Amino acid sequence: MAKKATPKNPTWWEKAKGFFKRSWKTILAVFLIIMVVLFVLPFAIQILRTTWGKILQPAQSVVRQEIVAPQEQVQKVVPLAEPAKVESTISDPIGNTVFDFGDFGSYQVVYDTNRNMYTLGWWNENMVQPGTKNLADLKRDGGKISFTVPADCWINNSAGALFVDGIEWDLGNYGEADRISETTLIKKGQKITVEYQPGNDSAGFQLWFKP
Repeated sequence: MAKKATPKNPTWWEKAKGFFKRSWKTILAVFLIIMVVLFVLPFAIQILRTTWGKILQPAQSVVRQEIVAPQEQVQKVVPLAEPAKVESTISDPIGNTVFDFGDFGSYQVVYDTNRNMYTLGWWNENMVQPGTKNLADLKRDGGKISFTVPADCWINNSAGALFVDGIEWDLGNYGEADRISETTLIKKGQKITVEYQPGNDSAGFQLWFKP
């Protein structure tokens, strides 16, 4: 009588091959899903960060200074070696004054609605006539500008040298006659002179007129 053959236990390699034959489609699908997730995940994270950042970030208010220039008659202040005479035919002593800075062009006094004061600065918005030089030239090459103020005012000037009627003032915003008296108001008819050396990136000034 023949002996019954004992079934042979499959090796681990045979088991693995058998599992792969039965499940290769499932393995391939899982692999593809993982690859798609790894590819898409960084973009999804970036989108979520941007979206939530905008939602959670506090709103920032932007204040834009409005400059209003009255459109009546015009005064003109001319920088000369001696104080210039200002001829005015309007009731407002400063409202529409134009300062002529020679080679640096002419600029019109404008109204600052934030401070309710008239002011004069080196802005394109209030330029009446461009000169052969501009503020960039003044910063690079230096220069000297003198003029007489047609109304009481203060000056912001933190660079170079500042003189009022030939007396040197301390620099600052506002400039002061001295640190002791803390006099900052420049009276109508006084002569202002500003001087800047070449290579001064802070060259330039701004006037504020007493309302």
